[in-house]
Amino acid sequence: MPDRIFVDTNIFIYAHLEENRNYKNQIASELLNSLDAQLIVSVQVMNEYYNVMLRNKIEDELIREKLNIIAFFVYFHIRLRLS
Repeated sequence: MPDRIFVDTNIFIYAHLEENRNYKNQIASELLNSLDAQLIVSVQVMNEYYNVMLRNKIEDELIREKLNIIAFFVYFHIRLRLS
């Protein structure tokens, strides 16, 4: 069975918030780009992501785009591991 990694909300938040262009943003982005395992993201993580981004005054359309990116990222890694 391939390795599976659960990705918490904060990793995506730090990777995507523009005003967090600091060491946390860099670490989160590098972590996501370096993962070589099946990623697990719960519905709760997606909902928390949406709510935190809204509280940071990110527009709904942009949040939805980022959620689609997260969903693609998770799907892409799963498909690569199963191929």
